[in-house]
Amino acid sequence: MMKQIDVVLLKNPSRKGYMPVCSDTLRSPRDVSYDMSSFLAGKGIEINFSEKEENIDGERAFQILINEKTLEELVPLPDPSKYCGMSCESCGSAKKNFESSCPRFYTEVPESVLRLAIRKESSFI
Repeated sequence: MMKQIDVVLLKNPSRKGYMPVCSDTLRSPRDVSYDMSSFLAGKGIEINFSEKEENIDGERAFQILINEKTLEELVPLPDPSKYCGMSCESCGSAKKNFESSCPRFYTEVPESVLRLAIRKESSFI
């Protein structure tokens, strides 16, 4: 029995004409998903890629979900208060109620992040 992984590219309808590509290779998420599908097929894992228009956070042009999980869930962005030595109000990482948080999201998705997220969801790391 094949394990199935659904990769869904949600595109914000208010951002017509915007085609997301991986920031480091300029390849489309569809192409990267197909490559990963070929790689994982021999391990009993099938990847299905689809695109949908959906209203998402107004600042986002797109969002990628893998089995309904966001990239940020699978490959969290580093918390700038821990890594850059600063905790600034503008990025939302300021300490609030003694907790440090960073509500940022991927505005550009490196191919390596998309591949890692798919591998994590497939349990093949």
